[in-house]
Amino acid sequence: MLNALSTAMFALVLRLASETEDAPRGLLALAGHPRLAPAVAALFNEPARAWSLPDLARLCNMSRATLARQFQEKLGRSASDLLTDIRMTLAANELRKSSLSTGAVAETVGYQSEAAFQRAFKSYMGVTPAQWRKMQEPSGRDVFARPTAPADAKPARAAEADTQV
Repeated sequence: MLNALSTAMFALVLRLASETEDAPRGLLALAGHPRLAPAVAALFNEPARAWSLPDLARLCNMSRATLARQFQEKLGRSASDLLTDIRMTLAANELRKSSLSTGAVAETVGYQSEAAFQRAFKSYMGVTPAQWRKMQEPSGRDVFARPTAPADAKPARAAEADTQV
């Protein structure tokens, strides 16, 4: 049911966006652009690959300058920025959910050296991969749980009754 509702909502948003006179911007506009879609799909499907602007331009049958300009117009950022976003999101998720070493995560998302990955991650996320992983660990306590009272403690209402005269 939730899936059907979200699909319907997405369709309505797309319809509304297509009816405006302003040119749409963002990832959706980029993916919906018929000539740029192959580059976007390639970046998402193979983020670990060492993509270059000429490679992406060739996929889209465009010049490098045209591809760069189209990315900037549609997304407001470069293809390289999008690739970094994808890689850092994947890396953050991998660091959170697995026990892979930082070097293994770096390789998984397309970095040749762990040091380069650590610099990029810190620049993007504001913390090192190790700090990120530590921040994502469950603390072992439920913040919504009530504190447990010692077995010999009186319930709160009984304690209040003792103090009232």
